[in-house]
Amino acid sequence: MDEKTILNVVIAGIQKNDKWLFIKRARGDYRQKWALVGGKMCFNEEIRSATIREIREETGLEVKWLGVKAVLNEILRDKETGEKLKHFLIILCHTSVEGGRLKETKEGQLGWFSENEIEKKTEDIIPSDFFMFKNLLKRENIKNIVEIEMLQEKENLEIGYLNQY
Repeated sequence: MDEKTILNVVIAGIQKNDKWLFIKRARGDYRQKWALVGGKMCFNEEIRSATIREIREETGLEVKWLGVKAVLNEILRDKETGEKLKHFLIILCHTSVEGGRLKETKEGQLGWFSENEIEKKTEDIIPSDFFMFKNLLKRENIKNIVEIEMLQEKENLEIGYLNQY
């Protein structure tokens, strides 16, 4: 990816009863980490339709759109060199399951987790996705803009800085 390119991504909190759906990424950035479900927006695509499409493609589920929770500007840097590796504009959306059958795809393994189970998996979840789950998805009527820097050192990820407004 060109250093001057910002990748536009939709990510969704998918809730069914008291459980949340996560995907263990098999491809792309943050491989082998658990994450909220989502993906790249297509040119000329609306946020709502991109979210519904990505969820259907990656999980087989049909969801009800509940809205946007936050917009995040995430930069991934190499922890040692400070080099900018990726730049994402993330639109965090909230949905609930309407139908369909859960099916795994080449994107990764799927799992439903309670809040307690998610808390126990912290080290296996992308740090920014854990932040989104814990601080943005579960709150009522919150709309935030978040600036977040992820630091990568080999296979390890951590949050470098975080600003909310």
